[in-house]
Amino acid sequence: MSSLSALCDAYGSESESDDSSQYESEPKIAEKPKLPMPKEISSLFETKQQDPNQDHQGRIRSFAHERGNWATYVYIPYPKDLFKELKFHVESIFNTTFGSSWQVIDDFHVTVSKTVVIPHHCIDPLVESLQEKLKELQPFSITFTADDLKVFVNDEKTRSFCGFKVQVPLTRQILAQVVQSVDETFVEFHCEKYYINPSFHMSIAWCLGEVKDRNRLVKQLAESWTSVEIENPELFTFNVTNIVCKSGNKQFYLQLKAPS
Repeated sequence: MSSLSALCDAYGSESESDDSSQYESEPKIAEKPKLPMPKEISSLFETKQQDPNQDHQGRIRSFAHERGNWATYVYIPYPKDLFKELKFHVESIFNTTFGSSWQVIDDFHVTVSKTVVIPHHCIDPLVESLQEKLKELQPFSITFTADDLKVFVNDEKTRSFCGFKVQVPLTRQILAQVVQSVDETFVEFHCEKYYINPSFHMSIAWCLGEVKDRNRLVKQLAESWTSVEIENPELFTFNVTNIVCKSGNKQFYLQLKAPS
């Protein structure tokens, strides 16, 4: 027994109670009352409750965390071999224009589902269902331009995002097919479908709160992104051969139809 634990035993705990039976026949010897434990000692054993938003840079959860339930969503990843260079331009432009008020997105992607809560035991069946449906879809490409830069706000209006909106009609039709396949699986697991008329986009940076003058912000960035597009056109087009389902800290890569 450690000296600190022994000290705690000597002082006792305020939660201790007498378990003696009321039918005890032998007389009880009076015990000396135990001294209350000093705060300096008891505080060493307190469990500190961490601020739930402390590790999320002020971001707020859309739903409460429950043990055994995993936040899950489906998205199209931006290529890893292009990510580092695009991120460099995002950091350079936003830091120069806005300072530290905007944060770069950790991974660039196009979302094709809402974030839903899935019990742990349903993750594998859900992933299998998604793969079964998505393997029937042909690979495709996504293209952006500097003119596609827009500002978006989340449903709770707690965060604003800046990103490139998918404007090519054919690509939007293909993404709608992807969403339909994902929705079919989500319905099987009693999860909410994606938006009826989704605004497909790839977010590149975010800030806390709701940006009121969105057009003004886009104009501030337009010239810089036009220069990036002219000098690095390869950053604005990428091929899609797989789609990712992220559940908790796990990522499942779902392959589209293999070329014949």
